[in-house]
Amino acid sequence: MTREELSQSERNGVAVVEYIVPEFQRLPIRQKTMHAYLGTGDLCAEVHLSKVQFVAEDQKLFDDLLSTIRLLPDESAPSPQGQDLKNQCLAEGSRLYLQRKFEAAAERYQKALDLEKQQRTLSKNLFRVLVDNLSMSYMFTKKLSSAKETLEYGLTQDPEYPLFYYLLACTYAEIGKMDETLEQLRLAYKYRANMIPGESFPDLLIDPSFRRFVKDKTFVDRVRQMQQQ
Repeated sequence: MTREELSQSERNGVAVVEYIVPEFQRLPIRQKTMHAYLGTGDLCAEVHLSKVQFVAEDQKLFDDLLSTIRLLPDESAPSPQGQDLKNQCLAEGSRLYLQRKFEAAAERYQKALDLEKQQRTLSKNLFRVLVDNLSMSYMFTKKLSSAKETLEYGLTQDPEYPLFYYLLACTYAEIGKMDETLEQLRLAYKYRANMIPGESFPDLLIDPSFRRFVKDKTFVDRVRQMQQQ
């Protein structure tokens, strides 16, 4: 992938590398990526942040989060039980997801979700990220029924989050069910004002999940109507 606007800097003892990936598989994504490194003694940590459809106003999201990064004082690590295990599975799943190891990522994310079902402790936005990334990991590995089940559970807990509906539409589109796809897209557009701050609503007419429908006039006309509402 081509990288543009590469820069390196140091901010309050944190080394930072930033760049833009303009496209992926010939699709325009304009993904901003930031790698931040900090360390002490024999410990080094990396923080990886990224966002697609980046615009200049989004830089504050990166900078605000970067300003909160700290290394905790050296303490004995707690045993990975309960919340610790959930966080560990979530972190491992995210690392594997960014490495595009989707089958392994799904395994760790699913464990985190199973623990979350037992006791809800994640913040609303972190829960959304968990469900989003788990469902997409299943879609990337063609486990569409598992993706559908994950998103349907997410909607029982957060019924007004538009990307759950959007990803469910992607799942139905991959299966080939246009009526169900359109219904989920209708709901996604209905609740699109409830995106996480900094998120952008996807352009479904360039989303590969809908490739079998984008030449269907009925589908395109319905989508255009939704976009204008």
